[in-house]
Amino acid sequence: MRRALEKNVGLIIYLAVWAALFCWFWMGSLTGNEAIYSLGAFYVLLPVSAMVVSVMYGMGRERIRYVVPVILGLLEMLLEFLTFTLANVISNGKWSSWNGLDWSMCLFSLVPSLLGVAIGEVLRRVKQ
Repeated sequence: MRRALEKNVGLIIYLAVWAALFCWFWMGSLTGNEAIYSLGAFYVLLPVSAMVVSVMYGMGRERIRYVVPVILGLLEMLLEFLTFTLANVISNGKWSSWNGLDWSMCLFSLVPSLLGVAIGEVLRRVKQ
């Protein structure tokens, strides 16, 4: 059990950051700061976290390093849906105001994550 936790500590930290951003949005402490939250969360904090986590997985030899970028990209898209999109649907009172998932949100974590895996791979090979 301990070994599994040590292997996945990066993903656990990312999920903690993700959950904190989700809770921060819904606790109602954003009043007037939605743009700062959006820029900070979706364009800075989550992509940087994805890159760091992916470097950690890229340095290992586990096969999960190839799946981590997709998971992190989907998590960013899910956070966008569970915050701004869901708040918009709730405020309008109808699901017809929802235009579907914004798949482009995946790219903001997917691309840095792929770069992180490549950097981790290079670091692992240099280390050997």
